[in-house]
Amino acid sequence: MTSFSESLWHEQKGRGVHVLALCPGVTATASQQAGDVPSWLVQTPEQVAARALRAVRRREGPTVVSGRRNAVLTAITGLLPRRAALSLLA
Repeated sequence: MTSFSESLWHEQKGRGVHVLALCPGVTATASQQAGDVPSWLVQTPEQVAARALRAVRRREGPTVVSGRRNAVLTAITGLLPRRAALSLLA
């Protein structure tokens, strides 16, 4: 989905169409309590929504990861081989 959104962003940016892929990480909602995830990685829906709105207002993109800790974790896992990253996240 991220690659698709980034492609759309690139294709449409000259036309004034803004595309944003939001990668929220673990978010505690009524349907996802995230009890098996360290609490320092869990965000509230309000935190995710605030980050998304800020990104839209600033026309950031094409990809935005909400939460500083999620952004760091995403950067680290991006440096690892795919299998190692999947094992770490499992």
